[in-house]
Amino acid sequence: MHDSGRPPDWLDTAAVAVLRDLQGADPITALAVVAWRPAFGLNGLHLGITEEPGPLPQLEDDLDPDDPTASGGGNWVPRTLAGPALLVLVADILRESLAETEVGWAQSRPPCPHHPHPARPVVRDGEAWWICGRDDEPLYRIGQDEVPTRPGPPRSWTTPKRSRRAEKRSHGRRRHG
Repeated sequence: MHDSGRPPDWLDTAAVAVLRDLQGADPITALAVVAWRPAFGLNGLHLGITEEPGPLPQLEDDLDPDDPTASGGGNWVPRTLAGPALLVLVADILRESLAETEVGWAQSRPPCPHHPHPARPVVRDGEAWWICGRDDEPLYRIGQDEVPTRPGPPRSWTTPKRSRRAEKRSHGRRRHG
């Protein structure tokens, strides 16, 4: 039995979907999601991103999905988690893990289209979403291939929004031709 490797299926599906979102418009090659078992036998796995991994064995799925367990730390994924809550936790862990790699340092992944900060994962209305951390606006559903795959214009905190008057004028022109 391996102590680290590719996540088992219950976790790998979410991890691959999130990694695809994090890659976005500017993919980083040679990244892989790695999972490892805690030394003290909790019912879950630790999760992170590694650079230049080489082939990783897949971890055996020998954990009980019905056995609640104590927390194992910041990058800990309990086996009992599923659905949108699992996607959001995996997204949060992998987004932070990528930001700490040499190739992902200081990059906003996935991007907020309105600001220079990265999007933040949350569960909203029973779905996993990437949202703008500043405006709390839903941007993309996690793992649904909605993150832009083409680079957009650079954003800054000072990029002016259109005035309400300009928006009304534009709306009136569209309605009345």
